[in-house]
Amino acid sequence: MRKLIAVSTALLLLAGCGHKTEKKTSESAPTRTTQQKVCNANTPLAKVGDKTITVAYYKEIEKTIPQWALKKFYSGKEGKKELLQKIVDRQLIVLYEKDKGLFDTPEVKNRFKRFEMQQLAMRYLNSQIKDYTVTDKEVEEAIKKYYKGKKVSPMEKRFIKMNLEAQKFQKLRNEAFNKVQKEIQFKKVDLKKLNDNTVVAVYNGREIRYSDVKPLMGKTVTGDSLKKAITYYVLYLKALEKGMDKEPEFASLVNRMKEDAAVRAFEKELMAKVKVSDNEIKKYYEEHKSEMKMPEQAQVVIYQFANKEEAKKALDLIKKGKSPKEAIPPEVFKTGRKWKVLASDVGKNPVATLVFENKQDKAVVEMPNGLTLLVIVEKRIPPKQIPYGDAYGSIKRMLSHQKFQEVADQMLKEMKKKYGVTYYYNNLDCVM
Repeated sequence: MRKLIAVSTALLLLAGCGHKTEKKTSESAPTRTTQQKVCNANTPLAKVGDKTITVAYYKEIEKTIPQWALKKFYSGKEGKKELLQKIVDRQLIVLYEKDKGLFDTPEVKNRFKRFEMQQLAMRYLNSQIKDYTVTDKEVEEAIKKYYKGKKVSPMEKRFIKMNLEAQKFQKLRNEAFNKVQKEIQFKKVDLKKLNDNTVVAVYNGREIRYSDVKPLMGKTVTGDSLKKAITYYVLYLKALEKGMDKEPEFASLVNRMKEDAAVRAFEKELMAKVKVSDNEIKKYYEEHKSEMKMPEQAQVVIYQFANKEEAKKALDLIKKGKSPKEAIPPEVFKTGRKWKVLASDVGKNPVATLVFENKQDKAVVEMPNGLTLLVIVEKRIPPKQIPYGDAYGSIKRMLSHQKFQEVADQMLKEMKKKYGVTYYYNNLDCVM
């Protein structure tokens, strides 16, 4: 079950559909389409109050959603429309929470300032790293050094290369960080007597006061933490000098953070309005008792083979009466792991599909990552009734979700009337 805000997608855009696509747009807001469509980054897809949802903003949101979710929930014209409506919902909630004063609270203002400074500082720092690629020769040298003649699989080799790249990237970033520190004149200060006006450093002739770096400080102030915060502040200034705060990608990131903060506050408010009684839970259980069953399960042992031919060879020996230990090469037998698979995972898990849909107790299955698995079913467990006590929590969450959704939909409907929403559905062709 999906929660509406924290885990659900009605507003966070990460999984399934929280509320139905609006078929009758007149119920929520005036809707019109453009007569002559010109597709570019600024082409409007919707307008919420004074904010326009452009093609560029829509595409930035798409980038934050996993490909599997885009394909499953937001493909085609109707899927694009659903996603656009969720983006609009989030913008409505931002306006609602803004009117309530959420973004004027010291806690939220400080959090946003710290986020902005940290993000821009890291963006500038990363921009100073031009190349951290690792050559095949460096990979081979690492294999000789750390694996000492051991055979390395292509997957392990890719992992080694990624690890070397990460090390090189971190080394170059540390060097860039230290280089910036050399441009700063750090002042000796009494940490116990720090106040907002205390000058803690000078950079490029500019005095840096404790109030400047305060958003970057934690609860405990040490000499090292103060020096690090000052350096990040200077990196932040360098980012501003380069105009990184004006880059569309960064602006989109800040907007998403603002939306997330508003959605969390909105969720908290709505959750206080949702109550589910034990009588409601008991009634639902009794009415849906026949559906309250644990799916069929199976205890399996899985062995990982490097290729399909070796796996089939071992399977043939097992079918002829050999034990797995006798039939499977020792180095592969060591990879054996016991797993529990569910019939409800058919179609999502290749092993579950093999065991329950194809009804096989011993078989070879090829995985998308290139591995070949030999699967042996040790035990099948038939479906069974779920006791009321075990079902209680999931039923309560489901009923809470339903009530939550009803309250949210009603509030969103009122927001659309208050702030005004215009959809340009015809322009969705620009993001197809």
